[in-house]
Amino acid sequence: MTARSLDLEANYFPTPDTPGFEPFARAFVHLMFAHAKFERQIRELQSAIADTLDTDHIPFGEQPANQLRDSRKRPKLMAKLIRDKLGEIPEEEKIIKCLCDAIPFGDKRNLLTHGTWWEFKFPTITVARGTVRLGEEQHVSFTVDQIEAIAEKFGDFEAELWKLKRSIEDRRQSATRHS
Repeated sequence: MTARSLDLEANYFPTPDTPGFEPFARAFVHLMFAHAKFERQIRELQSAIADTLDTDHIPFGEQPANQLRDSRKRPKLMAKLIRDKLGEIPEEEKIIKCLCDAIPFGDKRNLLTHGTWWEFKFPTITVARGTVRLGEEQHVSFTVDQIEAIAEKFGDFEAELWKLKRSIEDRRQSATRHS
């Protein structure tokens, strides 16, 4: 790692009260809300696929043991759930692609969430991480627009999963009516 020189124009270890920091804080909150909606949609999709409740009437995807927390394992586990509960369905490929496409955006969200926001100089904020995974940089800079773009992508992924869930639910309802 190379040493970084201090920038006299930068504000180090900003707080929410640091002048000019509000746009970053707002973008970060948008990102967190968008990610939470995306995660909720994954659980709803799981519930639609499994179509089961536990003894306390908790939908499948909301049961802690069934939640797919590891984004890198999620596509494979979702494919297994689909095969186990529904067999081959036309939506499977798009579901798996969506979950795979979301991984790098989850990685960026994790950098922002689990890193230390240590350097602020408009228009960027630098996130530093004490520990990094293989292939990750320790110091990463984000602009407000970049953070908002990540949030928008989570919104896109959430909408796509919702459409695929509706397709599964519609087909299931149609099959029930015809049986």
